[in-house]
Amino acid sequence: MLLKRLSALDRPAVTEHFAAQERRDLYLRFGYWPSRAAIEGYVNALDFEHDALFGHFDRSLRLVALAHLSMGQPNQSAEFAVSVCVAHRCHGLGQSLLDRCIEHASNCGIHSIHIQTLAENRPMLCIVLKHRHQMQSFAQERLATVPVPAKGLLSQLHESLQDEMAALEHLGVRGLLALGRACSRAAHCRRPATSMQVQRPVTTSPRVATEAVVPLPTHSKVTT
Repeated sequence: MLLKRLSALDRPAVTEHFAAQERRDLYLRFGYWPSRAAIEGYVNALDFEHDALFGHFDRSLRLVALAHLSMGQPNQSAEFAVSVCVAHRCHGLGQSLLDRCIEHASNCGIHSIHIQTLAENRPMLCIVLKHRHQMQSFAQERLATVPVPAKGLLSQLHESLQDEMAALEHLGVRGLLALGRACSRAAHCRRPATSMQVQRPVTTSPRVATEAVVPLPTHSKVTT
């Protein structure tokens, strides 16, 4: 599944991703039930240049998993949040996005990532507990701290290569999808023209047949 960093051009995909989430999932992600207007306001306020957003796309280029890494200043911490569509859970997408964010944070000089979540958000807690990250409890919330390794040249080269390859793959898939839609439209346009070329059998109208057998009147000679 395609994983790439998002840009401002992906705002519509981010909006549709959140709009497709169930009410319960939106509550676990935001801590409340946002309306469609609130979702659009949140997406419009996203800073794709300062923060880092990564997403997994399916074969139809639908955004099925999204991570938002809210960046702090260098040598400080960042905050991580993630959401995954129900149909694509339990496939490691959340963990994959966390790993990608850790690599990006490392290359940006961030030393730790904070994950704040509700105590009832079990999918997120599983990601945190899986790697035994430090966790603190505050009433109904949990705060985990993920250490970020120091950046290195290989890590920076790897991330740069990932971004380039993902952008090319996304562009290629989008081109194939557009070609498929164009072929489908062309085939649909030709189909009605073919169906109109059905030849009907030549039949004689009953009225014509009746008139054809009516005898012509005969003219008799009048004698005086």
